[in-house]
Amino acid sequence: MKQSQHTRLCDQAKHWLLNTVGCSFALSELRTTHTNESPDAIGWKNGCRESYLIEVKTSRSDFFADRKKPFRKDSSKGMGKFRYFLAPPNLLKVDDLPTNWGLLEANKRNIRVIHGHHPKKENSDHQFSFTENNLRAEQILMMTILRRMTLQLGDLQGFTNVNVINFYSKIEKLKCEINEFKEEISDLNKEKERLIREINIYNKINKLWSYNMERKAHEKQ
Repeated sequence: MKQSQHTRLCDQAKHWLLNTVGCSFALSELRTTHTNESPDAIGWKNGCRESYLIEVKTSRSDFFADRKKPFRKDSSKGMGKFRYFLAPPNLLKVDDLPTNWGLLEANKRNIRVIHGHHPKKENSDHQFSFTENNLRAEQILMMTILRRMTLQLGDLQGFTNVNVINFYSKIEKLKCEINEFKEEISDLNKEKERLIREINIYNKINKLWSYNMERKAHEKQ
């Protein structure tokens, strides 16, 4: 199924947070009922002292509708020490941005900082940081993903490199079994086609034999 532009940009934003910003932990499109705000992408670095929030916009109408949200009207209720809008090239203008927000533009290969704090440049302008942000909501997001991981993987405290290796070994084993099943299915399909051909030949021979028997019976009469 083809990804929507919004989903693709959210995924690209998460990778930018991890690879370019250097976040040790990042999420995209995590939905939870425990917070009012559901960031399109958010990441943390420097021991979670710095959080980077990214909101993806693919239309100007969606961008302007975003201003009506309560955590936008009161910035202290919003997540992120550094906050950005991410959009396709030339969709948004710097003059459109709320106070302290940055602007990112994405093409198919990379994300470019158009306006705001640049995470890779020393002495980048920190005037774009939010001195008050909703740390409680950010903690709830972290707890949500940890809880989901615990449900899937078990006790995370005891989850070591050995567990990771075993996990991937199981995946590789399952892949091999799947490939074996595919080969078996392929062989069965070939056998099925062979049997169908033989049945068709038999039916033709039987039809010809019946025709000859009817003709001989007719000649005797």
